[in-house]
Amino acid sequence: MEENEEDMLGKLLQTVKPDVPGPDFTGSVMKMIELNVKQDHVKETALKELLQNRILIERPSKAFSRNIMRQIAPVQIKAEPIISLKTWYMIAASVAITIMLCFFIKEPQAAQHTSSLTDQALNKFSAKLESLPVIYPATIFGVACLMMLDYILREVSEKRMMGV
Repeated sequence: MEENEEDMLGKLLQTVKPDVPGPDFTGSVMKMIELNVKQDHVKETALKELLQNRILIERPSKAFSRNIMRQIAPVQIKAEPIISLKTWYMIAASVAITIMLCFFIKEPQAAQHTSSLTDQALNKFSAKLESLPVIYPATIFGVACLMMLDYILREVSEKRMMGV
């Protein structure tokens, strides 16, 4: 069946002849091109006249610049702290617990006694702090660094928002 279809296609292609343009084909195409060129020239001259007369030129209102600047003015964004209020409460509680733990820890044997009551209290407190695990002061130092970073970043972002 395929061979039959191919034979039929071959015979059909042999009978088809190319289109032969009419005797005035080239002349009519050239007339159409000339007509398009004339129309384009007329449109171009009309546009030049309109632009030269400045009738179509729009002038912005006096408040145009102010309106645009108001639209593109930076939006005031409220800066939120990096460390939330709940976290601050947790930090305060951990510091308070650390201080309270210092009062319940046994005093080291080599404690020195000084004459002043304030000196004695501070020496006892510092000796008890020294007996705490290293993770406590490291945590306090880390939280202090985060607080400082929060402060610096907030200051920088506020300056950028103000355009200083």
